[in-house]
Amino acid sequence: MTHPKDEIYYGPLHAERCSATKQVKSDIKYIAHSFFLMIFVIFLITLFITRSNQSEKKFIAIDGVFWSEEAEALYPTVEKQHISLLRKVPTLEFDRLESGCGRMQNRKAISKENDVYCIRYRQNLDQIQGDIMSYYLSLLLGLTNIPTSALYKVQFSNSSHSRNATKEMSSANWKEGKIGVIAEVIANLSDVNIPQYMLSPPYLLTQSTINSSLSQDDVRFLMQWSDLILFDYITGNLDRVASSLINKQWNANIMQKPIHNLQRGGNGLLVFFDNEAGLFHSYRLLDKYQSHHEYLLHSICVFRRKTILNIEKLAVKDAAHEIYSNLVASDPHGKHLPNLPSKNRAILNTRLDNVLKHVEECKVAT
Repeated sequence: MTHPKDEIYYGPLHAERCSATKQVKSDIKYIAHSFFLMIFVIFLITLFITRSNQSEKKFIAIDGVFWSEEAEALYPTVEKQHISLLRKVPTLEFDRLESGCGRMQNRKAISKENDVYCIRYRQNLDQIQGDIMSYYLSLLLGLTNIPTSALYKVQFSNSSHSRNATKEMSSANWKEGKIGVIAEVIANLSDVNIPQYMLSPPYLLTQSTINSSLSQDDVRFLMQWSDLILFDYITGNLDRVASSLINKQWNANIMQKPIHNLQRGGNGLLVFFDNEAGLFHSYRLLDKYQSHHEYLLHSICVFRRKTILNIEKLAVKDAAHEIYSNLVASDPHGKHLPNLPSKNRAILNTRLDNVLKHVEECKVAT
């Protein structure tokens, strides 16, 4: 059989080989596709399991007494407006004042820009001192739980305020030139109850007693709770958790009720209100109520490392001087307030030392 010139005849065997080659290539592509598909599926499953494990990860103390770095990552982030408020205060113009901001002479003040503040007015100067100096102490401790505050000089004759605002200042019996405290108002807050560990034996927050099923919200709350206990111990505050302990003898159910002067924001931040008795009036009552403060301090053996480091820094200095010098340097009205009396300064230093001694005791016991 002859073929045209330049035309090559390969025959049936070559056709079969070509077909086989195509089939092999097709099979290889199929196998490769299946392999990569399988790898992708395994990757998705691994990613899902990893994220599930991370979401269910239990946050416990490290070194026995400190919350872990993972736990610290859950701490609510807050942008303090301290400098901004200090700059605003001298030029604030109020449209109206309303009640509903704590004690009888306090007023909720709404500016012409519709910003809302709480102005706390007191007859006794040491209540103003206690309020603002407790706030400056919180800044030195690195706490963000106290609403941003500044000193405010009453000027209801200021023509820039609305007539209704000045009328309300007068009806509240405010005095021209009197120093008060103005603080930001945080919206959408909810009540806070005493944590479960304080409601049943051994009434102690330690690494060994922390429930292994704690959620991230639980951890976020308890980290701030430990800060609260330390802050109230240092300032001697009786108007919060200690108040519940004191009143327990008359009301057995008070431990199940919301805590006075403590609320929680939508991001989980605990807000510590009404610190006016701190460092002054509360120190006068220590002989009577010290046992309650000691009970609360010794109810925790897990702390935030940052808070303890800041307490250590403050304890080696004249703490009262640090608080007062920061106040005077930051707030133009700070110079109108006297510093803590020498007796109070000594009590403050002792209480800082007591906290650090307790931390060391917790380390030994762990």
